[in-house]
Amino acid sequence: MEKAKSVGRLGLLGIQNLVLCFGATVLVPILLGINIGIALISAGVGTLIFHCCTKFKVPVFLGSSFAFLPALSSAIAAYGVNAAMGGVVIAGAVYLVFAFLIWKVGVGKILSFFPPVVTGPIILLIGTILIPSSITTIKTPIGNIDPNLNWLVMLITVAIAAFVMAKGKGLLKLIPILFAIPGGYVVAALFGMVNVDTIKTAAWFGLPKIIWPTFNLGAILTIAPIAVATFVEHIGDIEAVDSIANQKFASDPGLHRTILGDGLATMFAGFIGGPPNTTYSEGTGGMAITKNYDPRTFRIAACLAILLGFCGKFIALLQTIPGPVMGGISFLIFGSISCMGLKTLVTNKIDFSQSRNIVIVALMLGFGLVSSGGIVIGSLDISGVALAAIVGIVLNKVWPEKKPSTEI
Repeated sequence: MEKAKSVGRLGLLGIQNLVLCFGATVLVPILLGINIGIALISAGVGTLIFHCCTKFKVPVFLGSSFAFLPALSSAIAAYGVNAAMGGVVIAGAVYLVFAFLIWKVGVGKILSFFPPVVTGPIILLIGTILIPSSITTIKTPIGNIDPNLNWLVMLITVAIAAFVMAKGKGLLKLIPILFAIPGGYVVAALFGMVNVDTIKTAAWFGLPKIIWPTFNLGAILTIAPIAVATFVEHIGDIEAVDSIANQKFASDPGLHRTILGDGLATMFAGFIGGPPNTTYSEGTGGMAITKNYDPRTFRIAACLAILLGFCGKFIALLQTIPGPVMGGISFLIFGSISCMGLKTLVTNKIDFSQSRNIVIVALMLGFGLVSSGGIVIGSLDISGVALAAIVGIVLNKVWPEKKPSTEI
């Protein structure tokens, strides 16, 4: 009896972990127009790969990364989805390089290339560049329905999410997307914006279509540099898990192993047509509330994600979510990503009385926004975020930071 209770408890906690991470995991493929089932399978298998690499010790769920959205959108438009997946594979390989360097020289020397004055603007740009795409999604006409109703549905969807974020308690506060999307969906359905015909014809179970990668230099240069920002983000996530679980996962099994797991998971996603994977803060936040640090519950969540990836009717249901609903959620999320970039600059007390810091941030924002649709160099089409990252890394190294004077 006790064993049955224990198994049941692990199962419920596993379902809870998936619920916390589910909304963001499926939102990325929906916005990119790639297969949702493949994204769920990528997240599930990627999480299991991560756990294997980290000796089954680290309580983490890997899901679709928002950081790669602008670069992936540009690469898909310029080179096609197969070439974009090749860029994802190489981005995962960049993680492997970081893992090797951390193992050899230590994380401190590597992070010297990516201080907050560089990573803050990168994160800010990722959100800012994406906001116009959410506006386009909201404005796209739906049949003969009054376009003004699109904005009403968008505002209701955002209001639901904001209400849950402001008033929700405990776990509820961590899953505003899972309240906002159904709420917006119901409102949109009342206005005749939902077509469920595809659900009726979809099979209950089936193998999602795999998209094999091809390797194009332009797509690689557009996508792979984003790994710079997500690498730093990953370290922050692992530090947060350490703090909440009162462990030293950064030492045992080690950051090189967690980065390795993230990289291999992303490479796997690219090889089957899924978005890049990243450690999810939603799972970390859930641990802080439930005090559940058992890695097995995250592996259960991973297995459930894989099973859902094969459920055709479930995938078809997600694909019927109207543009104003998804546009409203993405509008809020992209703005939140930009806020995280600002938070990085503020919490790290970047001194803008120094000309150096002003120039680095200004040029990164300038290059990133001017070339937000991609900059063409010969036959290469490089995303604005990637170009901004290169500018920031170079300027940070050639223009040393002025140390505060210790003279009395």
